[in-house]
Amino acid sequence: MNPIASILFAGAALMTSAAHSADVELWRLDCGEIEVRDLSLFSDTYNHAGEKRTLTDSCYLIRHDQDYMLWDAGLPAALLGAKLDPTAVLAPTLAVDLPTQLAEIGVKPEQIGRLGISHNHFDHVGQAARFPQATLMIGAADLRAVQDRTAALRR
Repeated sequence: MNPIASILFAGAALMTSAAHSADVELWRLDCGEIEVRDLSLFSDTYNHAGEKRTLTDSCYLIRHDQDYMLWDAGLPAALLGAKLDPTAVLAPTLAVDLPTQLAEIGVKPEQIGRLGISHNHFDHVGQAARFPQATLMIGAADLRAVQDRTAALRR
């Protein structure tokens, strides 16, 4: 192939690629805070005993063209406005729920097509039930744990 034809072919390929590239946006959502009064809970060697920190619980909304994916579902809505228990080792609270934050950016909960759960902890699955139409993306072991817990509750 001659050099001019190669350049024209490459240019056409780039233009075709650019014409079909997806429009992508990302939002960080506030999915709560957890005041931890003993960080040794997070250490297999019990380092950091008695140390305190406030952990931020973030969720992410990803728009790919007209498709929306929510990554993690934060703390349960029941913790909305919860007062921090000064005696608890873990004191979670939620300032605003996911549907309210979605509404602020013009997204309805029913527009969420996929819900990705990083892992099955209370601060990552808390509001998942608010998105029943979404395809759940979760690891197999975490899914089994959820199914086992649900089955035990039905007994």
